[in-house]
Amino acid sequence: MFKWTKMTAACVLAALVLAGIASGQEAPKGKIKIAVVGDSLCTNSEVPWPASLAKHLGDGYEVKTFAANGLTVLSNTYRTIWRRYEHVNAANYRGDITLVCFGANVAKPGNWRRKDEWAALYKRLIGMYKGDNRKVYIVLPPPATDESPYGISREILHKETIPALKEIAKETGSEVIDAHTPLVDRPDVTGEDGLYPTPTGHEVIARAVYTGLTGKPLPAVPVKKPEPKPEAEKSSGPIPDPIKKPAVGETVELMPADAAGPKGDGPDGQGNSPDDTWGFWFELAHSQGSYHRLNLATVAMPENQRKNGIPRKVTGPIGAWLPNPADTEGWIFSSDWDGRGEGVWGDKKAGCIFVHPYNEKVYAGKIAITCRLPAGEYALSAKLTDMLVVGGDGVRWMVEVADGGTRAKPLAEGQPFGDKVGPASVDVDVKGIKVEKGQLIRFVIDPNNHWGADMTRIENLKITRIK
Repeated sequence: MFKWTKMTAACVLAALVLAGIASGQEAPKGKIKIAVVGDSLCTNSEVPWPASLAKHLGDGYEVKTFAANGLTVLSNTYRTIWRRYEHVNAANYRGDITLVCFGANVAKPGNWRRKDEWAALYKRLIGMYKGDNRKVYIVLPPPATDESPYGISREILHKETIPALKEIAKETGSEVIDAHTPLVDRPDVTGEDGLYPTPTGHEVIARAVYTGLTGKPLPAVPVKKPEPKPEAEKSSGPIPDPIKKPAVGETVELMPADAAGPKGDGPDGQGNSPDDTWGFWFELAHSQGSYHRLNLATVAMPENQRKNGIPRKVTGPIGAWLPNPADTEGWIFSSDWDGRGEGVWGDKKAGCIFVHPYNEKVYAGKIAITCRLPAGEYALSAKLTDMLVVGGDGVRWMVEVADGGTRAKPLAEGQPFGDKVGPASVDVDVKGIKVEKGQLIRFVIDPNNHWGADMTRIENLKITRIK
């Protein structure tokens, strides 16, 4: 059995000096402290890459992760690190080595418009982790295989953000660890969502980081062959269109059960497609014009959180805002920095829906209620109430007609309500919504640039065919 001694610790420190990554100060228990600061790309796996890195490095190191879903170094945006305990704890930890792993979330088109601010804040963050011979490495984010996973632009991430990270490293005297290139063109390292690494991907990243820190290569991770797909059962005839064309005057209504158990995806599992049923589902927009189905948006959450927390009862500050929290359940997409969170819930007792779009003073954070319909002309009606009239700029609503996931120009749009001077409730009544084959109606609740106080009650949301 290996025995740790003072002589061993001295040898480890001496080796680190030769490698250029010594801490310059005595580490507790003879270990070199490594802090991993970043977003959910560092955590979203049963064995995330920092854990694999720790195993590869061995007993001479302590690796601690300070990361969470959605984090970015931008201020006043969705889950900024400057208001998070992860940053405070990482700064207090004073790692001999800090691995800074941000870049994916800023590659959303809306966020990237603030790239100069982002670069300045990134440099500031690095400065807080350096000093006393402590070193900082920028770990380049893994590639995106989809054009816009979670609103992140693959074009921006690959062609603009990564070069910008290399420039930031140069300007701050930091080093770069390339966790991007080893994952390019490998079909086994990125999940079906187009962004998050698979377990194999996390292991590839861990080995890349190990080599970046020590200069010693590890054996390459073998390419994992995809499992063969089972043969589809042969159909005895053409598959009928499951979407029944509604008769004139027929109505579909959003019910609390729709929020507690969102539906809308048909048997093919491809989201909005011809096999989907005429019903409601929910979408998030965390960047301009980029909507994601609820079940896709929650892929980013840890497995135990998805299993135990969605759907779930409303607790905490949001629960205190609702009239019947014991009779209200639904879907929490993510929790914001002060524990409120965004989500959709159905109140069984009151017979209504509550939505809470979360928005930190940017245009992201909308929640959309979506319904795919056969071709025809429709009307949409509902009553909306701002549950938290505490000032600010109120809530807005929009009705859109779109093709699949593509955002269309609003067909109708309401003035903000629930602000300092406007009414707390409004009635929505939009007629003449013309839907062509394959299109959908999207009813959007927009927090209108104000963060944290836009819990909206939705009653009697109905869509009726009029022609």
